[in-house]
Amino acid sequence: MHSNFVKRLLKAAWVLELVVAVLILAVTLLELFLLGEGTLSQVLGGSFSADAFFADAMTIVVGIEFVKMLMLHTPRAVTDVLLFAIARQLVVNHSSAVDTLLGVAALALIFLCQHPLLVGGAQIVQAVCAAAMAPTISGLTLGLAGQSHLPAQLGRNEAWNHAGNGLSAMLGGAIGYWYGVPGVFVVMSGMLLLSLYALHGIAPRDIDHAQARGLAPEAEHATPAQRAALWHGPAALPVLCVGLVMLFFHLGNAHMLPLLGQSAVARFAINGAAYTAATVVIAQGTMILVALWAARLARRRGYGILLWCALLALPLRGCIAGFWHSPWSIIPVQMLDGVGAGILGVVTPGLAARLLNGTGHVNLGLGVIMTLQGIGASCSASYGGLVAHLLGYGPAFLALAAAPCVALGILLAGVRRLPRLHHALQPLEDG
Repeated sequence: MHSNFVKRLLKAAWVLELVVAVLILAVTLLELFLLGEGTLSQVLGGSFSADAFFADAMTIVVGIEFVKMLMLHTPRAVTDVLLFAIARQLVVNHSSAVDTLLGVAALALIFLCQHPLLVGGAQIVQAVCAAAMAPTISGLTLGLAGQSHLPAQLGRNEAWNHAGNGLSAMLGGAIGYWYGVPGVFVVMSGMLLLSLYALHGIAPRDIDHAQARGLAPEAEHATPAQRAALWHGPAALPVLCVGLVMLFFHLGNAHMLPLLGQSAVARFAINGAAYTAATVVIAQGTMILVALWAARLARRRGYGILLWCALLALPLRGCIAGFWHSPWSIIPVQMLDGVGAGILGVVTPGLAARLLNGTGHVNLGLGVIMTLQGIGASCSASYGGLVAHLLGYGPAFLALAAAPCVALGILLAGVRRLPRLHHALQPLEDG
């Protein structure tokens, strides 16, 4: 009922805007081409003012667009209001050449903001920033905490990270529900300002920059041998092995959550937005606890047992999603997602730091691992989606669950054949 009423109002608004447009066009043609400037007022007895007519007409259009914005709550509706408001300013106020140029530039910018290429460009910039974030935070943490305290600090980092993700998701959902999509961007901007404030609290003098790169405490610069250690030294194959493990893990992991939401909507006809929100809350809550636990266990038992647990959690997650056809499967499935992601958030940067300790290439090595990880994640949607299209949701979950089994095989072979990797997975006291 509500939806039909909104549709009727939008149709009426469109018709009204069309009528106003026809009237503006008619008056413009009469003024400029048929009668000449100012003659229309004379014909109508001097009571008609073209400027006043254009001002009133454009005001009506702006009002109509504002009403549509209140009904739709979409970015497009907001930009339409801005477009007509700026256009009214240009038409009515007879601004200077500079003001007119600025107004035209504003209109062009608003049109460009709606272009798919700009959206794609924004996504590329976001991806570049996201890719740089993990090595940057890892290096900063290593420079502040050192190798001995790195696992504990990584656990705290991940706990706060997931807490922030959960909080921003809840705030964004609430603000988006009440104020529309633009409110979500306001929330994200607020989070950015708080992040910058926290970063400002870190004094540069407290960071050991040599240690942050993985150099020995007494070394200020890497030697030529150290510079080549990542590509030609004993750490090259272990880093590649860890990268391949992450590739196959994320090949199975990245698309499992979207596929879970799609299958739930298709199978059980439930609210997709609410279901997806529930998956995020369950996973992020689990990740907070797991990250803190993983940090403590890494110190006493090493990264090896944690990595095995993360890799085993994903196949179990896929099997539950594939065989348990119930909306309640979301609870164990997303808790296992929290186990895997919470552990790897601690293990991945910590393992890179141990493998490349003394080379000065810790962050570069982490970048290599994350590049391979990103390749796996980017292929996950095509892999899982193709299987779901051909065979259905159940086989798709099982296909995604098979990918970390390959990662388990690679890790087992790497531990047996690469002593440096085997050593890096052991308890820190043994190193």
